Amino acid sequence: MIVVGIMGIILTMSVPLVYKVWHRAPMAQALHDVTEVCSNARREAILHGHQVDLVFHGDGRYEVGGGIGGSSIVSPEMPVAVAPPARSGYSGRLPENIGIVSIKIDGRQYRDADVGRVRFFPNGTCDELKIVLLQPDNGESRGIFLEVTTGLANIESDRALLSAEVR
Repeated sequence: MIVVGIMGIILTMSVPLVYKVWHRAPMAQALHDVTEVCSNARREAILHGHQVDLVFHGDGRYEVGGGIGGSSIVSPEMPVAVAPPARSGYSGRLPENIGIVSIKIDGRQYRDADVGRVRFFPNGTCDELKIVLLQPDNGESRGIFLEVTTGLANIESDRALLSAEVR
């Protein structure tokens, strides 16, 4: 009975941890999803040897490609659009309670634009992207900055740096 009681206590203590693993906070989920799509766009450009676009739409959607027929990757060698693999990580939408405060591509503000495109090139480089997300419920803000020379995403939480990007 003592062993069963100890197991019950341990299982009860692990419930919040398991819940957090399965239900990410909205900001953490948004950061994960956007960085995953950036990584996939970079990977597609390198593996297939052609430019790949990551398209941000004004309504909070984002997708790899976004050219002909929705989520597509267009190769210069092939005039027909090639659909990306049918798995997650190639498109997404920001959660309802997460907003874009600023989105700059190569230093130009696209927050109020219908579409913003970040290009990923076959050599692993990309356009400069600085996106600042805000969760108004708790005032939490985070930034996703793409390193131009490597095309890799960095998550930024320094409020001074984020507020400088919003201006």
